[in-house]
Amino acid sequence: MSQEYPFKCSVITPVYNEERNLSAFLSMLEEIYDPEIQFILIDDGSTDKTLEVISNDSRICNNKNIKIISKTNGGAAEARLVGINNADSGFIAFCDCDDKLDRLSLTKALTEFDNNAEIDLVLFDYYVCSSHNELTRFNYAIKNWPVSGYTAFENTIASWGIHAFGIYRKETILAGYFTTKKSEDNASNNVNDDEFIARMAMLSARQITLSEGRYYYSENTLSTTRRINGNLFKMAFTAQRLADFITGRTELNLLIPAVHLYMTRVATNLTIKRFLWRKKITHKKEWDSAVAALVGRIAIDNLIVITKHNKKLLIWSLLKVLALKGIYGFRNAK
Repeated sequence: MSQEYPFKCSVITPVYNEERNLSAFLSMLEEIYDPEIQFILIDDGSTDKTLEVISNDSRICNNKNIKIISKTNGGAAEARLVGINNADSGFIAFCDCDDKLDRLSLTKALTEFDNNAEIDLVLFDYYVCSSHNELTRFNYAIKNWPVSGYTAFENTIASWGIHAFGIYRKETILAGYFTTKKSEDNASNNVNDDEFIARMAMLSARQITLSEGRYYYSENTLSTTRRINGNLFKMAFTAQRLADFITGRTELNLLIPAVHLYMTRVATNLTIKRFLWRKKITHKKEWDSAVAALVGRIAIDNLIVITKHNKKLLIWSLLKVLALKGIYGFRNAK
């Protein structure tokens, strides 16, 4: 571990209008207190009492391990970057305020850096916690650890065979932000930039491993990140940016078929959300335009290449893309 920082690890949590979820999160911070762990809470321009709650709660007042930063709203990825730039450690973790870490999750993950100097990202063992408190472990495509950054990146394209929740070396996550910034286009997107950043960080990593420290993802429909989001269509921009990134680099060209399957899944998800939320969303034309552009990028021959060894997936993928092209071709013709 680097000795130039006062803390071993900084855990960053952006919060936006989360006053109803904060009590349990602050109790967790109290439970996993460690003098070598820093917690940074970023109020991302909340309009409710979030900032008041975290500033006055007795569990964190005068706690030198907790830093509170308030900023204007700019999305989770930007808030996390503010946290990284204010972190007093060389290792960075992220935890949403309605999710949970075990008391020793951070300690177990940090041990992996001591065991292998080539490790740049240590993943938590990831579980989804349902509203009935039932736990489902993440289905890892990777069985033997550690893996290279390229292998990890590859396993996030066609589907998420690996998650991105863990502890990063600071320079690794900053490399993810740097590459993301270089690949930005004119389409603004603060909806799922964090996914793109995580992929870029993985790609820059030397080795990545899985720890025994657990991370519990809460299926909380009241969370800011889980509720109806009228700007979710901007995921279509990120999907196209990922496709451009892969096709623009010779060393990644083998992943081109996989990114077409990824674009199909994003377009399908956004089309379903568009239908389910049709009475709530207001940017319907923007939504349709963004998804139509994404669908226009999908090439059937690439889908066949990536799914030809899985007949069921091949059939479903072809049916999906044909339906998508029919839907958005019809809407454009209106």
